Parts: sequence; C-alpha cells; structure tokens
Amino acid sequence: MFLGGVEIIAIIGVVVWLTRRSRSKKAEASSTPESDVVHAWLRRWQSANLISDEEVAAIISFEEAARRDAASTSTSGAERKMPLVAEALGYLGGAFAAVGVILLAARYWPDLATGWRIGIPVAVAVAGVAGGALLDEHTDDALRRLR
Repeated sequence: MFLGGVEIIAIIGVVVWLTRRSRSKKAEASSTPESDVVHAWLRRWQSANLISDEEVAAIISFEEAARRDAASTSTSGAERKMPLVAEALGYLGGAFAAVGVILLAARYWPDLATGWRIGIPVAVAVAGVAGGALLDEHTDDALRRLR
C-alpha cells in the first residue's frame, strides 16, 4: 500500500532519467537554428522577386530583435526555474501531506463539534482558492500547472 524507500528512489531515478532524456532531445531538435531557415526563405522569395532588398533587411532586423527579446524574457527547458525533479517531489510530498492530514482528521472527526466540522472544509477551500489566486503562474510552467 505505502511506498518504501527503494520504490521512492526508483521513482526519483526514472524522473531524473526522463528529464535528461527530454533535454537531450530538445538540444538535438534545435541543432538547426531557425534563423538559417528564415534566411533561406527570404533568399528564395527575393530571388523570385516577391520581396525587395529593403524588405529582406527589415524582416531580418525585426526577427533578430524579436529573438533577442524572447531570449531575455523566456526560459527554455534547460533553464527551468523549477527542475522537473523538484516538481515531481513536490507533488509526491503534497500527496503524502494530504494523506497524513486526511488520516489525522478521520481519527478525530467524530470528536469535533459541528462548527469545526463545517469550518475546517471551508477554511481548506478558502486557503486553496487564495493560494491559487496569489500564485504567479507566469514565472514558471510548473506554477501554471499547480494553479
């Protein structure tokens, strides 16, 4: 029923392996810079007299500025603020904490007065909604998934 130490270590190992595997696949997929593709299209369109030299220069400067802006504001998979392992362990810890709280509440629930039986679930719901509202999901994709 409960996970032992060996199972938890195995889960962590699988998560680490999957993280490294996905990062290497992303690095292989991005081996051809998109700027080369854009330049090839622009040269092809220019040779077909679809766009002028001035338009090619304007498009290249616009795309380079956009790429610089995106690089300074966004995070790639390798630059995640919260590693995938930390996110997985956070979910696992949250699940253990939730089970512990449920077991504790189940033990003392019959002894609680009616006001406490109503107040505790309401307080948990309000805390969850407030925590989700205060969470800045634009900081990292993991925080967006938590919301």
